[in-house]
Amino acid sequence: MGGVNRMNDVQQVTLTVESNQGVNRNGNTQIRAFAPPITKNYSMPLFLTPEQAEHFDPKFANAQKDFAATLVKGNLKDGKDGTYPDHYWWNVAVFDGSENDFYMQKLNDHQIAEIEETIDPKTQEVFDEVFTTDSEKPKWSKKLDTTGQSIVRQVAFKGAIDAGNASGEFVGLRNGELAQTINEMTDVFEQIILGNYTQAAEETKEIS
Repeated sequence: MGGVNRMNDVQQVTLTVESNQGVNRNGNTQIRAFAPPITKNYSMPLFLTPEQAEHFDPKFANAQKDFAATLVKGNLKDGKDGTYPDHYWWNVAVFDGSENDFYMQKLNDHQIAEIEETIDPKTQEVFDEVFTTDSEKPKWSKKLDTTGQSIVRQVAFKGAIDAGNASGEFVGLRNGELAQTINEMTDVFEQIILGNYTQAAEETKEIS
């Protein structure tokens, strides 16, 4: 039957792991698992932090297939309309009792981010989340682990590339100039995401 499935953004599930895909270039372990009620007819990709993988690897090697997990809904997949839960990417906040600090902080702050490790994050979605009043500036940035910091930097880099291409900022730049411009723009976008950006600070930087 069709119709909109109004699942929560957070799901407590029992994963049945189909395969271990190994460690990706970001140092995270990719697995494929069945995760009812999100998906039960085919497996979906999920990523574990190195700490979560320490719990997973020996147990999976000893034939354990089922693991308790808390999943957080991420970005809508390309070409999907959001009718069903498997139209979204899902991120692992807790796996077999081991927490991903970045996603746990999102849960605690009721800020479910649409971040997808292997798909381009939509910069505007990030901005909508972090552009708050001074009294509501996010505190989670102070608690980011290295994985969280890496994700923020990747989102900032993507935002800088998108903005530079759209504005023509990169036209005529070569090698070192291009790299320096991208780095400076990424720094600005990163501070915006972390809630630390002020126009005055940027103007001071330009003057110096």
